[in-house]
Amino acid sequence: GNNLANVSTPGFRGSRVTFSDILSFTFRAGSGPTGNFGGVNPLQIGTGAVMSTVDMDLNQGTLQDTGRSLDVALQGRGFFTLSNGVQNFYTRVGSFGVDADRTLVDLRTGMRVLNSSGTNITVPTSDTLPAQPTSA
Repeated sequence: GNNLANVSTPGFRGSRVTFSDILSFTFRAGSGPTGNFGGVNPLQIGTGAVMSTVDMDLNQGTLQDTGRSLDVALQGRGFFTLSNGVQNFYTRVGSFGVDADRTLVDLRTGMRVLNSSGTNITVPTSDTLPAQPTSA
């Protein structure tokens, strides 16, 4: 239900349930082929299953064009690093804007976006720079 409710939420990571046997009994063991006869599969009867784990689905989501020049997306693995000045947070949502100090910020939280060195990213508002992919 959570996966369906958040299908349109940017950056949402779905989850997947795995199940395991409660108890199973082996009535007949398997055997290999003999002479002109093939082998026999083992015979097991289970008494039910329970939810074993809930795993995060970290597969690549769908990339969407927003038409905004400061919205960016990550292809493959990786996260954007955001900071509130005290603690760092990680997100895959690239809805960014520029604050009064020309610092790149996350529009949803107002946190500043950090570069790979851990410092704020300053955007020159009077110049335009071509996009360049990173090497890491």
